[in-house]
Amino acid sequence: YPPSGRQQIALPNRAIEFAFSTQLDRSSISITVAPNIELEYFTANNEMSIYIKPIDEWTENVEYKMVLNVESLDGQVLDSPINYTFNPFYAQEIPAIE
Repeated sequence: YPPSGRQQIALPNRAIEFAFSTQLDRSSISITVAPNIELEYFTANNEMSIYIKPIDEWTENVEYKMVLNVESLDGQVLDSPINYTFNPFYAQEIPAIE
């Protein structure tokens, strides 16, 4: 989450979630992104989700292409890496009613 493609986001450092049906081997996580930015990731939900976010911020109207590869704790591998495209734009502020 959010779905691949152009997405409105409220926070410029929003994490992207990838959820799985089995526990992940954290040491097997491999993430590449273009254009290259510094990312951090963490697992949650009993090691069944990966959250990826930029160290600084996503740049608005830039298309990021990510490739994610991971194995489960019991050695299952993905049929192919996950290819994900993310193009954020920021939510517009709603003017205050005076």
